[in-house]
Amino acid sequence: MGILTDLKRLRGGQFLFKTNIETYNEKLLGLSDLAEVPMKATPHQTLNLSKRMIRCAELKHASEEEIISELADQGVVDCFNIKVKSQDGVRWKSNTYILTFGTSTLPKHIEIGFIYIHIEIYIPNPLRYFRCQKYGHSCLCSLW
Repeated sequence: MGILTDLKRLRGGQFLFKTNIETYNEKLLGLSDLAEVPMKATPHQTLNLSKRMIRCAELKHASEEEIISELADQGVVDCFNIKVKSQDGVRWKSNTYILTFGTSTLPKHIEIGFIYIHIEIYIPNPLRYFRCQKYGHSCLCSLW
């Protein structure tokens, strides 16, 4: 039997349930009412995903769709290649990829064929508004 590890009420009136067992999570998602009150359960859009970075020169010639399909059994649901701009303005693929995993628990490495690739922490660039150059927001600042 699963355990409900956390329960929070969010600003919009929704409830956030956290469980420790996947089958219990599936049972919660299948509920249509709770204590005879109609409800709809959906997975959280960002808390169930995690992003990590890998570097692998052997993947340069593979498409992102191929990488996703090959790594799906290891929990990868999305892949993004960081492109580099050369001095003449041409963008080309680098050996750095951002992988999105469909789970909160991550492996320390992934296997692609006979290659073991170490997974690194991904730290995204901070949000910066182009008009006022301030970090952390995207508001419409008044024109100067």
